[in-house]
Amino acid sequence: MKEDNKMNEDELFDFIRKNKDKFDVFSPESKHEKRFLQKLGKLIKDTVISIVPYLIRVAVVAVAIWVIGLITWNIYLNPSKDQMSLSKVSLEDRKFESSHKLHELSAKYLHSDIKLRKVINKEIHPMDSTYVEMKKELKRNPDNKEIINAMKLYYNERNAIIDSIVSTHKKLRIGKPDKK
Repeated sequence: MKEDNKMNEDELFDFIRKNKDKFDVFSPESKHEKRFLQKLGKLIKDTVISIVPYLIRVAVVAVAIWVIGLITWNIYLNPSKDQMSLSKVSLEDRKFESSHKLHELSAKYLHSDIKLRKVINKEIHPMDSTYVEMKKELKRNPDNKEIINAMKLYYNERNAIIDSIVSTHKKLRIGKPDKK
């Protein structure tokens, strides 16, 4: 043994192997196991860091960041914050707008031709900036019937253009044989 009564790991194992018979003779006290488990439990509580408080803090911070982001989006970044769609005016106008949007979607996406979709988008895109201005004006003055009628006219014209493009496309496709 060393002078300062501290053994390294190898010396400790050697000591246990040499004195194995002496250890097997003695049995521990009856309260030894209970005291040992109490000390072990205290040691675990003191040394092991619980992760739950940290997870709660992370969750609180994540929710706070999400709420701040949502508020920032709605107040500053949302491009349609100063616009009002036709569907918010009345139930009749909501039905009108929904039917026209459904018509556009069916014209664009029920045809599998990507070129047709691109042509429709190219023709309709310039009209959209005017419609955005009408939505802004409707937000400022929701009772203005002239704006509401202009927005309805916009949808009618838009659908007429889409129908024209689709019918022209169908006529052109009839004359061409299918490629296989």
